[in-house]
Amino acid sequence: MFSFCGCKHKAGEQIADEYFTVIKSDDLGWTEDFAIVYANDTKVMYMLYRSGYGLGMSPLYNADGSIKIYDGR
Repeated sequence: MFSFCGCKHKAGEQIADEYFTVIKSDDLGWTEDFAIVYANDTKVMYMLYRSGYGLGMSPLYNADGSIKIYDGR
């Protein structure tokens, strides 16, 4: 589903058929990695996580409970 899995991506790189742009990513070890991305059309930020064969995706939230929108910082 997401092309970020299994390799490290650089900030500014587009992934998943150019739908997401990577803000930050890190390889956490042999079978784990994560990325903070935003959707190019809505600017909604997400955390993507892979561990072994499992994948996770969650939107990020502000302290007030609203969805976090990428503002370029």
